[in-house]
Amino acid sequence: MKNMLRNLKTSILSILSNIASPGTATVRVRAIFSTLAHKTTRSLTVGILCLLPMVCVSLHAATTILTATDVGLVKSTDGGATWSVIPVNVSSGLLSGQPVTYTVAVDPKTPSNWYFIGNSNGVFGFYRSNDSGQTWTGTAFIDFQPSLYPGVVVFDAVTPGTIYTLANAGKVVIIKSTDYGVTWNKLKLPTTLGYPAYSYPDGASPTALTADPKTAGVLYAVAAQYIFKSIDFGTTWTVLSTGVDTPEKNNQQSGAFPLLIRLYVDPSISTTLYAASGAPSRASNCKGTPAGGQCGLYKSIDGGLTWIQLGLQSPSANSLSIDPASGAIYAGGVLTGASGAVFKSTDGGTVFTPVMSQSSILRPYVRVDPNNPSTIYAFDELGIIIGVYYRSTDAGATWTSVATPRLCGLNERNCTPNEFSNKLLDLLIVPPPS
Repeated sequence: MKNMLRNLKTSILSILSNIASPGTATVRVRAIFSTLAHKTTRSLTVGILCLLPMVCVSLHAATTILTATDVGLVKSTDGGATWSVIPVNVSSGLLSGQPVTYTVAVDPKTPSNWYFIGNSNGVFGFYRSNDSGQTWTGTAFIDFQPSLYPGVVVFDAVTPGTIYTLANAGKVVIIKSTDYGVTWNKLKLPTTLGYPAYSYPDGASPTALTADPKTAGVLYAVAAQYIFKSIDFGTTWTVLSTGVDTPEKNNQQSGAFPLLIRLYVDPSISTTLYAASGAPSRASNCKGTPAGGQCGLYKSIDGGLTWIQLGLQSPSANSLSIDPASGAIYAGGVLTGASGAVFKSTDGGTVFTPVMSQSSILRPYVRVDPNNPSTIYAFDELGIIIGVYYRSTDAGATWTSVATPRLCGLNERNCTPNEFSNKLLDLLIVPPPS
């Protein structure tokens, strides 16, 4: 233990020796390790290093950002200052050539496992790298057309290689792979009043899918006002909720307000769920809340059995991201008019405050940097607004517009870098090792 502390101390002091006027920081390093040397501790985390602002900044600067664009998968390792297209060459003849990338995912259990859904020569495929993008394999979707929105690829919390996503097979269904995306099989949701068996032989047609981040085999799916749950990797399902508000609790058919488009599980407390509505405007039968809630977001603290409306000042919630350190909730929604907005709550959702509003983002998709939760990203999930995304480095207090990558495709000729902006369809921050 003493040797480990001594080596770590030497390494940090070496870093500080390259910083102009280290002064007080060096004194702090010596004081910290003098204290640690007299304590019995079994692990040292990044938190220790973040007692030193200069060292902590260096660690945060190493965050890797991946973006899905029309020239392929694009990476930045310096916070978006510079970007490079990642070459993707796979042996499958159907997927030959650099693919257009639509949505990207990273396995939180093994952050060196990167995935994306792309299209090469008119064929959709599921691509995987197990070495942080150095090499790739790909499997063509033959029987399915995959869904392409951000966050649609879901991983089991415990079981390696078990992945879920949504795809169109005549109607939208859940598909599952147990071999890292090489092969896929359909899962069947229950039929309901709104999804009768004669029209939906594969059960209800889902709009969203998510997994419990802590428990193996636990999945949730949303279809219209219905919420479904599986505890056996999608083999069987139960109807968890027929609606988060009064009309749906009376088992009204599909079309009753509100219709749900997304479901989220709190990464720290997996019995806490959030259900997001996709209403274009506040409906006449929205009850509202004293804090201005417009039926865009609901919360359950008992695993989905009962729901309350939150104070989101938007009739829809296109995305939701939770700060793993403070528990702050960030939601993408709309303000009056055509402006997209990012809202923040620090009290579990009772009150939301708009912290950013821009007409240049129609449907904001929000992501908290898991390496540095005070850094928040927002981009247009539709990919319609080209040229910009937004970033906050102070937990949403202020925002900066950032130019999207301006790169040429790897095989493009007669293309000048920075001549035009690439279409940004997804943005993801690679998480730290678990």
